[in-house]
Amino acid sequence: MKVELRKVGKWVKRNKLVGEVVAAKLFDGDGNLLLEGDWGVDERGEVYIRSRSKNARLSNFSRVGKKGFEFDGVYVRGLEGFLQGVKFEDEGIQKECCSLVGAKAWKFGRENDKDEWKVAQKLYWNGREMDREGDEYAVLIEEFFDAVYKGVEVNRDKLLLSGDLVLSHSNSSAHGDRKNTILAHDEFIGNLLRIRQELFRELGVEVVWVEGEAPLVSEAPRPEKKVAKKSAPIKKAKESDEEVRMIGKDKYVRRGGVWVKA
Repeated sequence: MKVELRKVGKWVKRNKLVGEVVAAKLFDGDGNLLLEGDWGVDERGEVYIRSRSKNARLSNFSRVGKKGFEFDGVYVRGLEGFLQGVKFEDEGIQKECCSLVGAKAWKFGRENDKDEWKVAQKLYWNGREMDREGDEYAVLIEEFFDAVYKGVEVNRDKLLLSGDLVLSHSNSSAHGDRKNTILAHDEFIGNLLRIRQELFRELGVEVVWVEGEAPLVSEAPRPEKKVAKKSAPIKKAKESDEEVRMIGKDKYVRRGGVWVKA
């Protein structure tokens, strides 16, 4: 497998330059295009994961596929549902929370637990009690992340699509004391990077940066899109079909999604 990364222009939001846009393509072992999308890389060289981010649909990193999946005998719809669910000793309430996604799961956890877990620093899974900063909980988090990002193909491919870009999380509370958060920044990002590296080794993934920049300004990175598998190589568009743009006195032609000087 191969991930191809290319700088394609500046990332502008509300008429303010905030970073660069990096286009990414994921190919299988036969050279077929599996997934492509754009990443917004800020001025520090980091890709932020936000709940409502447009950076290659990174918000989907908090989901586990449209239909969810079963983890350790429990049906899970999303990352937030699982994380809120470990607050509850009652297995029925825990399962109900795990069936929710995003804001609904967060609201359910906050309204029903009211941060009581912080007092005892105890978390639960399938009837087991664990210390928040104990090894048992750390192992549980690793096993869950493995199931999400190795076991669910759509999440695996989105993680691979990030290539060797630096990932970070924008939630400031996640950077604080572990006693005040279910999942700290280093636990979240650390597991993503660990799994990405393991997948690179297991699948023999090669990350390639393509030289060349384009005179292209983007308001926001485009969300990634699934590409139908093709047995034959993708043909380049004929020059007569290519889009042409004049920038000053220079003529540019768009080829393969990149503007090049004609």
